[in-house]
Amino acid sequence: MHFSWLFLLLLAQCWLSMSLPQTALHKPDDPEPLIAVALEQAVADGSTKDGNEDFAVDVNRFAQLLSTHLLFDHLDHAFFMLSKKISVQFRDSFQVSVQTADTTEDHDPSSSVDVQILKGQLQGAVGSFVEDKLPNVWSQRASALDRSALQSYIESVVMRLCATSPENFPSESHPFVRPPDNGGNPADAANQPFTVASTCLNTHARQFLSSIDRYVSNHVKRTMTDIVSYELPGLYSITRSQVNDILKHFNEYILGSSGSQLQLVLSSDMAQSSPQWTVSTGEMNEILGTVVHWETPGEEQREDEDDDDTPPIIGPYTMVHAVQHFASMARTA
Repeated sequence: MHFSWLFLLLLAQCWLSMSLPQTALHKPDDPEPLIAVALEQAVADGSTKDGNEDFAVDVNRFAQLLSTHLLFDHLDHAFFMLSKKISVQFRDSFQVSVQTADTTEDHDPSSSVDVQILKGQLQGAVGSFVEDKLPNVWSQRASALDRSALQSYIESVVMRLCATSPENFPSESHPFVRPPDNGGNPADAANQPFTVASTCLNTHARQFLSSIDRYVSNHVKRTMTDIVSYELPGLYSITRSQVNDILKHFNEYILGSSGSQLQLVLSSDMAQSSPQWTVSTGEMNEILGTVVHWETPGEEQREDEDDDDTPPIIGPYTMVHAVQHFASMARTA
């Protein structure tokens, strides 16, 4: 009988891997090697160039660096936390009970060590399956938070703040410029990068971060709400159906003559025909807290202080510091 249960556990794992189609973990496009090196330098180097130094910043390059930082150092943490919470909720909602021939439930958890192992195996398989499916769900629902969208938004904010800014380069008449065509190929001139004065980014750092804060927060909230409202019910239904099929197979081919049957038991809030999936305000704020930690404690900036001329406090772990770092890395020759 013990051999049969070992076979049963192996069969459970194989069945789940075949019957629950796995989705490859979605990973955002790997950053260009140069961006990866720049990010490593940003983390390793705790210093920045003099905030008063005036130099031209390649806006496209700056947006690439900052969007990659937001994606991998902020948004990935939010997705990981959301994925774990959903996985645990799914896993805990599925329980397996043992029904004897006289339909009396066996309440003694130690009556069969093998059955307890099976329960754990099934719950673990459910959790793994859900975590494998959620990255693709996130990528479909969070298109406004992928690297391309973040980069475009960052560029638009820089243009809005600095295109009409009074700060000028010593050698230019406008802080947001495309280098003029000096008689060369017009196509080459058109491909020259847009640049902005570093002093403009420093001056408008609070407004810039406030805009990024609102954009990211709003889209994270919207993405989580959409996933909970539109994706989880279908995913839960598929998972429940597959687990039932697995238990039916075990009951028919493994436990048929034993006088016992395995039965799926749903948690009370999931037993209803149309369970309601929600995310609490506390959970939402907890997840958002992993994303929008732009500044260190005591340096938080309120939205109504966007126009405050007080220079922001700069520390080695603040987003203001990151903005200055990436502006320095995007410095044009």
